This record gives sequence, C-alpha cells and structure tokens, in this order.
Amino acid sequence: MPQDEEVRPADACVLWLHGDEDTGNGWERLESDPMSGLGRRLPWVQWAFPTARSGTWFDYELPIIEASTEFKRVDDAVHTVHAMLAQIVESGIKPSRIVLGGHGPGAALALLAGRTYQHTLAGIAGLSGWYMRPRQKSSEYGVRTPVLLCHGEDDDDVPVELHSEACGRLRRDGVELSSYNPQEPKAPWRALDEASAAEMTRLAEHIVGGLAEHRGETIDPNLEEDPSRALAERLVDAAEAAQRDVTACRLVSMELEGGTLLQVVLALDGVSSLAEADLSIGATGLELLLPGARKPFSLPFPRRVDTDGADMAKFSAKTGRLKLTLRVAAAC
Repeated sequence: MPQDEEVRPADACVLWLHGDEDTGNGWERLESDPMSGLGRRLPWVQWAFPTARSGTWFDYELPIIEASTEFKRVDDAVHTVHAMLAQIVESGIKPSRIVLGGHGPGAALALLAGRTYQHTLAGIAGLSGWYMRPRQKSSEYGVRTPVLLCHGEDDDDVPVELHSEACGRLRRDGVELSSYNPQEPKAPWRALDEASAAEMTRLAEHIVGGLAEHRGETIDPNLEEDPSRALAERLVDAAEAAQRDVTACRLVSMELEGGTLLQVVLALDGVSSLAEADLSIGATGLELLLPGARKPFSLPFPRRVDTDGADMAKFSAKTGRLKLTLRVAAAC
C-alpha cells in the first residue's frame, strides 16, 4: 500500500430483511455476486442480512390482497428493526449512512419501520413489498428518507397494484421516490445482466446519497474479520435483548402538530394501569420503567417541551396505548 494512501473503515451500512420462506443467507449474493453484487461497487459499506428467529418477521398470509390487512407480531417486528438500527448507530455509523431494505414481507416491514423511525435514514429499498398500515402516519424523519421500490409485474404473492398504491401514498407525503419494475418478480437481482446491474447500482448509489464521494478509498482490511453474517447475528441478538430489557414498551407514533404540540403514543403490553409504571418526563425526553424491566424505555423528543404539561397523559387499558400531549417550549 502506498505510504500516502488513506485507510478508512466502512462508514455506511445496508440492513436487509429477507422475505417469505427465505433466510438472510439467501441474500448474501446481493453483496458478493460477481455479476450483479453491489459489494464490489460499494466497498465502503457494511452489509447485514439477519434471519428472523421464528423464520418470519411477523405473521402473514400470502397472497396479500389489501395493504390495510392487519397481521400479528408487526409491532414486535418494527421494534426489532428499530433496535437493530440503534445497534448499528451505536457502532459508529450515522443514521444518514444506513439503508434499510428487504424483499416481500421484509420489504413491507422495512418500509413501515423506516418511515416510523425517529431518525432520517440514507434510504429505504423494497423489492415486491407493500405499504403496511396505511393509516399509521410516518414520522417527520421518515418522510425525509428517500425510497426505492422495485416490483415484478407478474407477482402472484404481492400484486403489482399494491406497488402502485405504495408509490402513490409516498408521493402524497412528499417522499423522494424512485420506482423500478424488473422482469423477475421473485428475486429481480438474480436475473440482472451487466447493463441492468449498472442501472440498479445507479439507483442504489442515488438512494445512499454521498457514498460515491468515497470511491477509490482503501477500506480497512480488518473489516474482513467481521463478515455480514456475523454482523447480522449480533444485530438480531442485540434486538432481542433490547426487547427483553424494556418489557414490550414501544413507540407507536410521535408527531408535531402545528409546531406547538407534541403528540406521543406508546404501546405498553401487559400493563393494566399507568400506576404500575414509573413515568418520568423531562424537557428533552421521557423514561418509562415497566414492571419486571431491567432498564427503562427512553425516548428523546425532537423539540424541548414544557414539563408543566407533563400530566397530559391518557392511558387505555383496553388498547394498552399511552397518549401524551405535550406543549412545545417557546424558543429562547
């Protein structure tokens, strides 16, 4: 290596969620395939292909007829993905350098988790997915995240009409959207020739944003000791540990209304009364400790709030939802 050549570690990550009857290992070719793999074009990117512990990220039935169909374990799946993203951030990679993507149900989960995440990502990429929970609002950070959606015209599991519906909803929200329809519905990247691979790479580099500025830099060779499979396993382990620690407390939504009110909705499983929980609200965030939890659930606020309004909390034992209405503090 030349003496003046700068060595940099990978500073971006792609987190990819597999689809139906698949595993994360089945998608490693997305990185390493000699023809269409993106790893050789984006060598400064870490890749993670986790496998759902139960084989599926959530309970679903194919074919998907309507995007609004509700499935079990979706909340847990979203929380798991958010925990994985948090682990990547803790490793030193900024949210703005993370692409979240997936195939089939994994794509639907990636889109839902990405658009409700409390940080703006580099991008969301979905192959043959759909827009799950259309009534659930995206976070103010989610609408700033660019999205790439790809779909096969002859997909029997997820009709292409759901792709069009998803594109329409994203465009109405003002999301920067790229749409692509490859010929092979099940795994489009496997059938790519060199020209098509170049087009997919162009779209991928666009959604990742500023990664191209690092082209030609030398990547830290020690990263080879940390393969994508091992990284994926660590992310899944960390996500499950995070779920056990907070005892099924998760963010449903957090929205600013008119710039003066902050509405926060949390889902609390196994709690019949707010008196069972220890809730602490400060100007910059909240902490909620549930019975049996080893550590509190923490949530930073996007704006400072007046703590005098912290008693504006309503809990429904029927739905398990805690709603907080807080007044945004006046600018100093």
